[in-house]
Amino acid sequence: MIDSQEALARLLDDVKRHALDCEDRTTAAAQLLEAAESLLVAAGEIGAEVLDGDGAANGYLAPEMQQRAAHRVYGARRVRDAVFADATLFGEPAWDMLLDLLAAQGSKKRISVTSACLASNVPLTTALRWITVLEGKGLVEREEDEMDARRTFLKLTRKARGLLRTYFVELERRKLL
Repeated sequence: MIDSQEALARLLDDVKRHALDCEDRTTAAAQLLEAAESLLVAAGEIGAEVLDGDGAANGYLAPEMQQRAAHRVYGARRVRDAVFADATLFGEPAWDMLLDLLAAQGSKKRISVTSACLASNVPLTTALRWITVLEGKGLVEREEDEMDARRTFLKLTRKARGLLRTYFVELERRKLL
């Protein structure tokens, strides 16, 4: 088991190095890290022996841990807004939407455009502009509701999932989570 853990850890390190060497680092990192995560899960090595108590191992952070971290970060931002009693001091609507979308993945809950706008904690028109920016940057995509043509859902792209994964892994590596 230790040999296979070390081999998988080396594979993940190789994947990260390759992603950093690519010209389009963002897309490469997202695709390669997702591939590495799939390999780790498929190999059945992500279990009690591989993960430490926080769900991290060798630069890997389990998806449920990422979602929990996103939920905590988003919640901390709302507490900060309440304590300062002025949400306009700390506006990052795009970040709030990305965190909300990631946190929702664990529950398999689909997030509507309206819900994402509410999560952004800014006026509707501002939130809609930010959704357009996130779409333009390839971080979110719209998905039509098959049951109700009036509703559209948002979901993170592969690129966004890779970047968020990298962000939370780096926070864990630096012991900031």
